[in-house]
Amino acid sequence: MQSNMLSMLSAFTGMEIAIIVVIASLSAALVIINVVVLLVCFTHRNYVRQQAAPVENSAPAPAPEPEPEPMPEPEPEPEPAPAVAEEAAAASEPVAVEEDDADNSLRYNRSFEARLIQSDDELKGRYSVIKNELMAYKKLSCRMSWKKESFSYRRNPVAKLLIKGKTLCLYLALNAADYADSKYKLEDVSEISQFADTPALYRLKNDRRVKYAAELIAVIMERLGAERREIPQVDYYQPYCGTLTLINRGLIKRVVEDEKTAFIKRSPEAAQGTAPEDKTEE
Repeated sequence: MQSNMLSMLSAFTGMEIAIIVVIASLSAALVIINVVVLLVCFTHRNYVRQQAAPVENSAPAPAPEPEPEPMPEPEPEPEPAPAVAEEAAAASEPVAVEEDDADNSLRYNRSFEARLIQSDDELKGRYSVIKNELMAYKKLSCRMSWKKESFSYRRNPVAKLLIKGKTLCLYLALNAADYADSKYKLEDVSEISQFADTPALYRLKNDRRVKYAAELIAVIMERLGAERREIPQVDYYQPYCGTLTLINRGLIKRVVEDEKTAFIKRSPEAAQGTAPEDKTEE
């Protein structure tokens, strides 16, 4: 075999042999360069993986943000005293609330409606029951004046309602002496001129008396021949209002008194003609 190779080499000239050697050297160099490039790429890829892997694996999970502590609730401010308590002293009549000078004093003259508005809920409830009982009869009319509310049937007096202190008072067109020995505790007030046509006073101090009052009303209406009807019950409740508000509405008068005389002190609204006219009925 060696002889064959030598015979082949002898067939080429020196120049051709040099070219072959150069080509072979270039081929070997290309192979080496390719190997080096592959090694460099492989090494670079491993390096990149090694650098990236610790970042992904060693990065700690973000700690949860701490919840903000709840703000302490402010202490509730003390509620102001209700208007009822502030003006309770003004609920009774007469009440001296201020003095203009050494000789003059100021008091309040309350209407029936003002007294009803400034009364307690029990009295308002009894008022609604009695008024519904009266209005259940046909052709019964009512009229509210400054001091009272009057009920009549075809111009025949039936009853009157007044408020004295904290008590609802019912004046009936009955003879109190006829019920002297009964469960109805009627008072004879016939000597008072304004109650001459309703001389029997019945003070509605509790719910039982309200029930008895309905029975007495039925006696009067039967005597007058009135016909009872079924009507929806009406709630006559009115919310509490302060004294100054009722003065502006014309339901309370401010009366200035001195040693010689007494006169009404009007509110600004009444002076401009926007409030109802003063009623002189006592």
